[in-house]
Amino acid sequence: MSDESEKKSRVLLRMSRSYENAPSDERVPDKKDIEKEDLRAKKLANDLAQQRMDLQEKMFKWIEKTVSRWLIFIVAFFSCYTLLNMFLPTPFVLDKEILMTLLATTTLNILGLPYVVARYLFGYER
Repeated sequence: MSDESEKKSRVLLRMSRSYENAPSDERVPDKKDIEKEDLRAKKLANDLAQQRMDLQEKMFKWIEKTVSRWLIFIVAFFSCYTLLNMFLPTPFVLDKEILMTLLATTTLNILGLPYVVARYLFGYER
């Protein structure tokens, strides 16, 4: 029995020496390697989350600016249109279809653009 034990210990010793000298891609990962990979995975996930938050913040600011500027433009347009019609001797008239199209597209842009971008960025889950 002691002969068998000695044989096993020699085999294990040779295996451990060959394991230590083996290239890193052939080694079986130990606890330290696993911990390093877990830490690396957590860092990558954290970086991804940070990038997503930065993108969300930038897109929120862009949506806010775009919608605000568009609304200001529409208010200025209709104000000028009203003032021109009030003070000019011959009224400046746009067709009803043009005004309806302008109002409809404005409404769609004001409601649709933020909805689509926010749904994508802020993770709409079903």
